[in-house]
Amino acid sequence: MFFSSGCKDKSRFSIDTKHIPVTISIERFDKEIYNLQVGDFDTQLDDIQRKYGSFLDIYTQNVLEIGTVTPQAVPSEVSSTTKNELLKMLQDTMVQRIYQDCFTEFEKLDDVENTLNTAFRYFQHYFPEKQTPRVLFHFSGFHQTVVFTDSIVSASIEHYLGADYPLYQQVAYQYEIPTMTRKQLPLDIVHAWIKSYYDMNPTNERLLDHMIYEGKIRYLLSIFFPEYTEYEIMGYSKEQYEWSVKNEKNIWAYIIENKRLFSNNWREIAGFINPGPFTSGLSQESPGRIGVWIGFRIVQQYAENNKDVTLEKLMEDNNSQRILELSGYRP
Repeated sequence: MFFSSGCKDKSRFSIDTKHIPVTISIERFDKEIYNLQVGDFDTQLDDIQRKYGSFLDIYTQNVLEIGTVTPQAVPSEVSSTTKNELLKMLQDTMVQRIYQDCFTEFEKLDDVENTLNTAFRYFQHYFPEKQTPRVLFHFSGFHQTVVFTDSIVSASIEHYLGADYPLYQQVAYQYEIPTMTRKQLPLDIVHAWIKSYYDMNPTNERLLDHMIYEGKIRYLLSIFFPEYTEYEIMGYSKEQYEWSVKNEKNIWAYIIENKRLFSNNWREIAGFINPGPFTSGLSQESPGRIGVWIGFRIVQQYAENNKDVTLEKLMEDNNSQRILELSGYRP
């Protein structure tokens, strides 16, 4: 039974995580980059490169898009240009202001680390062959929210300063702002790390496939974050969640009657899966990503009605149609 308040029943996958030897300590890559503007730039940069390895070049090339900085990666004159661009960014007045706001908001990290510890202990318990990442903070200038390598996941810290942070009105869509919060930060980190291991099967291109794939990830998050409500797992407000529950039958009927379920039209798929102020084709009172929410509901019922399915088996199963059939989903 699922309550319209967004509260969760205790999952059959609930465990006591205290005995699992995983401890997350967030590394402040963001501060080390900020401090490059004072002191010996090249020496500090070498220290950062030794500490974070290839992530430094991923940060400058893929996040900031200013090229690589390590001399062994590119000719020295190109590296020098990149370094100058990095210093130019750090000396920008607006960037410095945002950095300081980040340092103030995230001076203490106990709550974030405790939440991550619980989530990654769940992850380690149910996926023992998978690696637990190093967790970093970085500053992106409002580019990618979270980036990852094979051993690191890093969150762009300026995306989580609170829904009332004044600058967000200038740099973000209104529908994005409610989730630009401290509480969303651990969810996004774990979400990205799950996706680093379980990417979308490229042969699955129908709306159903996207719904089940995204629904499986939300289902894992609902287990790994036992203190979060279902609407927080979805990034919805309580009102958006209650609208979804109230209209679940109608949403499903719309998908079926309009032949959307097996559609491989990317525009139609994006309307149901991508973030937005509402879901295309539905009422403007609907939240975005309603297809993800329906997928979440299907996966919930599939996991609860098929007790032999482990979380590993769930994530490895790319047969979306079989999952739907065995779920017994009937809103």
